[in-house]
Amino acid sequence: MSKVWKTIQKVTYAISGFSMFAVIILIFINSLCRYIFKYSIPWCEEMTRFMFIATIFFTLNIMVANKAALRVDILDNLLHGTAKFILERIIALLTLAALAVFTLSGISLVQAGSLSVSPSLRIPMYYVYALLPLGYFLALIETIRQEVLAIKEFCAKRKEENA
Repeated sequence: MSKVWKTIQKVTYAISGFSMFAVIILIFINSLCRYIFKYSIPWCEEMTRFMFIATIFFTLNIMVANKAALRVDILDNLLHGTAKFILERIIALLTLAALAVFTLSGISLVQAGSLSVSPSLRIPMYYVYALLPLGYFLALIETIRQEVLAIKEFCAKRKEENA
């Protein structure tokens, strides 16, 4: 794995962790204010929502890197060897296609939302919308990287078996 990609992975881990921590702290503070002081912080709910979105889309890349996606593995468990390898590549191609569509759709969403701002924080919504294609794109790159490694490993194993 290249140094650049490792750095990107570390940054996504940090952003995900910070965002999740911020969500917890903001909800805690707003709950205290609401129930103890009878005052709710107006921008807190909106910021929590934005941080939660950041957590989800930056964690998508981490989930792909750790192979932590939900999967129905009935067919996986029935197949072995080359058949299982082919099935995994088909699943990976479908995943890549979906991630590409989601990335392109996310770019369209960023363009469509370029004129709107959030109600409380007055943040341009394209910042929030940009998290979608960014998260999907990072997951797309990680999926490609894992597929290249899987194919190399499979070819090396086959070469070893034939030697």
